[in-house]
Amino acid sequence: MDKALSKKETIGAKIIPIVLCTDHAYSKYALVALQSIIENRSLKGDVHYKVFIFHDEEILAEDIKMFEDIKYDNLDVECKDVSSLISKNQLYTRAHYSKQMFYRWLIPQVLNEYSKAIYLDCDLVVNVDLKQLFDIELGENVIAAVKDSIQKDRVHYYIEKDLKLNKDFYINSGVLLIDIKKFNEENIKDKCLEMLRKHSVFACPDQDALNIVLKDRILILDGCWNVQWSNLENMKTDMDIKILHFTSNVKPWNPSGANLILADWFWKYAKLTSFYENLLQKSKLSKKKQKKAKNIRKNRFLRIITLPFRILKKFFLGWKDVGFKNSLHEICFEIRYIFHRIFGKK
Repeated sequence: MDKALSKKETIGAKIIPIVLCTDHAYSKYALVALQSIIENRSLKGDVHYKVFIFHDEEILAEDIKMFEDIKYDNLDVECKDVSSLISKNQLYTRAHYSKQMFYRWLIPQVLNEYSKAIYLDCDLVVNVDLKQLFDIELGENVIAAVKDSIQKDRVHYYIEKDLKLNKDFYINSGVLLIDIKKFNEENIKDKCLEMLRKHSVFACPDQDALNIVLKDRILILDGCWNVQWSNLENMKTDMDIKILHFTSNVKPWNPSGANLILADWFWKYAKLTSFYENLLQKSKLSKKKQKKAKNIRKNRFLRIITLPFRILKKFFLGWKDVGFKNSLHEICFEIRYIFHRIFGKK
């Protein structure tokens, strides 16, 4: 890695805006993602990478300093507090997601001086120069993204029955190329917020809203730009991977994911950060516990007999976030899906 020179942008260079959204809890993983961008960037003087960290009050001053101390000849980092631009009362979370996921909707508003921008989730690593992604032509589309690769019947049922979308064109929002002008002109942020108000039972709130609002204005990218780790069964280690996205709640920095296929991609870049030892300690798990966790995941009978308890758990843990009515809706969805599996694809 070359030495840092200055934060001043190279005169006449093409500016590539890149955005990550984080809080304090995820700042260390955002740093690993940022490290992967740094390691794979072009070192030519005709490109300058402007990395923006969108955050709110749930970040520490030391986190901001950590990011903004990163200065290279053709890359710099700027933290932006966007909390005043969107009311958290309008937002809700699900599963392992945080409310910071909605800050990607703010990118065109905050960075309106640029023509395009790249958005990246924090739980991924980049394996190529992001200029390749930035240079893709969007045409008349508002965003470009990769199709969601989850091959679970339950997810497909949700997309087609609840969202009324074609599962073959439903995208994952973890990697986005955004046409800033079109996004602003067509008020996509406001349309997504309105969608959120009308449908407070989305499984992946920011992603579902984007899919519905932009269903005819999305350029589907090659899957190599967002290889989704949760679909491990269909992965090939020799496939072309430009961005590896650690989707689902199983992460390489957690014991359940530290030894799974391609987890070493995360550790390759984590090793170059100040958090490496801390992350490594967190991921340790005895071989006995690894085997037990693996057996539980594969035990389909156990999953079936515990289904009623898992549904009730989802209800009782979720109603405080989304309300009694919406949690009840989720239980009804689970019951409908069970009937769908038992009695046919109706």
